[in-house]
Amino acid sequence: MIAGKNAPLRSSFTHPTQPVSSKNYPAPHYGNTYITNNKTVIENNYRYDSTHYEPHVANFYGHDSDAWGGHMRYGVFASPGVSVSFGFGFYAYTPYYAPVVASPWYYYPGVPAYVPQSRVVILSDYSVNWGEGVAYEYRPGVAYDSYGEAMVNQAADSIINVYQNNNPEGINGLLDSNQTVAIFSEGNYEYSLNADDFHQTLSDNLAATQTQSFTVTAIRHRDGRMSVWATHVFNVQDGSTETVYQLYRLQLDGDRYVITDFMTSHQPFNLRPHTNF
Repeated sequence: MIAGKNAPLRSSFTHPTQPVSSKNYPAPHYGNTYITNNKTVIENNYRYDSTHYEPHVANFYGHDSDAWGGHMRYGVFASPGVSVSFGFGFYAYTPYYAPVVASPWYYYPGVPAYVPQSRVVILSDYSVNWGEGVAYEYRPGVAYDSYGEAMVNQAADSIINVYQNNNPEGINGLLDSNQTVAIFSEGNYEYSLNADDFHQTLSDNLAATQTQSFTVTAIRHRDGRMSVWATHVFNVQDGSTETVYQLYRLQLDGDRYVITDFMTSHQPFNLRPHTNF
């Protein structure tokens, strides 16, 4: 069973007891009006007493955690030897300064944790059945058109290529710029992000993250819909590794599959068929 909203967050991110500095509160590279370098504003709005300032977060799956000294995640920890200039110009580094939602990559320490609420749409009563369909025998490394359903194989190959080859453009064929991607975490719907923003934040996360391994662990498929379970292991700042579990839901659109939903978790997903999380 996957973790719920009250699961503890990992402690590999910038810890709230560390002093405010350019390391854990970096300047925007461009275009970001949601953060500031003014030390007074930072100290007042970034206070370590999270009861003093309520977080401006919509539908937030994060929470105050003992691993953070009772506070929410902020700041970034770059991977060893990695320097990133973020392409998405709207990140927020704290939930206490402006209305935000948690980034699709909240569990990845190399990118900022939040994006402005104004960049997303929150749909009422949105849910999907992640477990629908039957188990599909996927063969990574085998020519996609040599077995089974070629388009299913090609979609899974494309997702693997993104991470194993650090190739964000590999996701292009799986996104429709006229649609949104529904963002989930730990089984809970959070919001929907336009496909271009999803692609840009994915690109930033890839640039900031050193992948150690990315493995597709299961695929379910039926009637033009498919779900892809994957495990992503990556290096973190202290030299250890973290694991994030990802789940993609795709819909057949003409001659290709398109990503409609994306979920992350710190715990392995429950693969029970025909049930919602």
